[in-house]
Amino acid sequence: MSYDLAAAVTNLQTLILTIASDIKAAPDAPPESINQFPFSLVYIKEFRTLGGSYGWDEIVDTIVIEIHLTRQNLPGAYAAALPYRTEILEKLIADPTLGGTVDTMVDFRGGFGGLTYAGQQHIGWQMEFDVKGAVTI
Repeated sequence: MSYDLAAAVTNLQTLILTIASDIKAAPDAPPESINQFPFSLVYIKEFRTLGGSYGWDEIVDTIVIEIHLTRQNLPGAYAAALPYRTEILEKLIADPTLGGTVDTMVDFRGGFGGLTYAGQQHIGWQMEFDVKGAVTI
């Protein structure tokens, strides 16, 4: 298996669209603004290396999944958003290699509340998890 973080992000966006058919947009790259809700965004937040040896290293990347909902109907948005966390977590547990693009997924965490994107206030989930993989230098 090769460590392919870009493919992992694409696989995650596809996975989110299969979980929640009501998600209106899940672009491959962050857009300038959001105008369709619910909206999914997946991006790489940070990384660290674990220290390998000559020619290879193990890397841990933090991936973020954001599910944005409009605040126009806050009670409705809250009710609609609640199932996403469990649905996404169940899919990640079922495929911790994200379609063979990473070695494994670890440390799923997140929160629900206010989100800001392009200066606009939304409500939704921000979930993070780490993926590990070996890279050849």
